Amino acid sequence: MGIIERKEREKEQRRNDIVDAAERVFLRKGFENTTVDDVAAEAELSKGTVYLYFKSKDELHYAINLRAMQKLNKIIRGVYDEKKDVVVNLEAMGNVFIKFAEEFRIYFEAILHFNSKSLANIEPCMTHDLLSDESPISFLVELIDKGKSKGEIRSDMNSILIVELLWSQIMGVLQFVFYKQELFKMFNITSEQVLTGLFEILKNGVRKSLEK
Repeated sequence: MGIIERKEREKEQRRNDIVDAAERVFLRKGFENTTVDDVAAEAELSKGTVYLYFKSKDELHYAINLRAMQKLNKIIRGVYDEKKDVVVNLEAMGNVFIKFAEEFRIYFEAILHFNSKSLANIEPCMTHDLLSDESPISFLVELIDKGKSKGEIRSDMNSILIVELLWSQIMGVLQFVFYKQELFKMFNITSEQVLTGLFEILKNGVRKSLEK
């Protein structure tokens, strides 16, 4: 390995170490209560060194969000069955999203937090990763397009718009399910009933049969 390659690998390792440290601190203190100083201390680095890799706390948030999206992408691709109806696949993916939120809480919260933030403090080149092949958004758009070509999905709506609407509704309901469980108990409503109802509404909204 040449000197340049070794330095690049060391740089990437240092970057990953900083993100690992940020994950641990965010999990303990929450996104809003964590500072770059906290991350630097956890990584055993100077604050200046952290800023060499990430110009702001928002970029650290983004790095964790990207990890979360890559993890989720692998999970939803794992349940995809090309022999099944696209809408059936979407429901299966929604179900594993729930498991993802339960098992990888820090990543679920990273996605929630990122969705509520402006992209103004993020380098434009970094946001392009959200639509890369490693992003679930790109995969879902691809899936919607496939459903349109097979006549399973209504064609009067833009595919990206459909995905963004589905994504926003699922994220919103999951947030409600995870943080408002006591409210459901008051009305004897289970989390499963809420999610089943959501999927029924979403399925009816995108199926070809509802096209005018």
